[in-house]
Amino acid sequence: AQTRRALQRAEALGRIRDQIIALRHLEEVPEALEEVWVRELRGLGIPINRVSLQFPSSSAGCFVTYRDAFLSEAKAINRRLADYPWVGEVWASGRPVTIGRQRLEQANFSPEERSLAEVPLPGGGSLGVNSLQEEAFDEEAVQILQQVAGLLALGIARLKDIETLRRAEESQRIELAVQQVREAVLQMH
Repeated sequence: AQTRRALQRAEALGRIRDQIIALRHLEEVPEALEEVWVRELRGLGIPINRVSLQFPSSSAGCFVTYRDAFLSEAKAINRRLADYPWVGEVWASGRPVTIGRQRLEQANFSPEERSLAEVPLPGGGSLGVNSLQEEAFDEEAVQILQQVAGLLALGIARLKDIETLRRAEESQRIELAVQQVREAVLQMH
């Protein structure tokens, strides 16, 4: 049974990894996170209700969610770390934190949400997962979430690199076009 469970875990993480590798744009992350990866984690018995990614904001004492992080700075909604103290705890300690109903109530979460796990993303930010079940995140679930966070961090870094390359190529194409126009104008004179 334990070997079968380990195999299921490895297969699910492999499918998540493959999905991350298949992503071509940062804008694809939210949909993949919410649809594919949640399904895989639920298949492993982790009772996930919702997921989110948090990243440091350019505004002190704030963070933005993954949806906002990939938008322009003007459209991003800053959330105060003081309202979600576990996010700051995870960022400061570099270790996962599990939250129970009482702390969620203090943060004005929905009464249905009973527990939350916040896991650091290597390189900055964190993965938040909440559940409608009390104490939903045992040690094994947190370990799996840490592995997913590692895959996500690598995937996001890769997508940022791809985006940087795209911008550099576009800039280079524009520079080449400007140079060609200059040469054509000079030849006319």
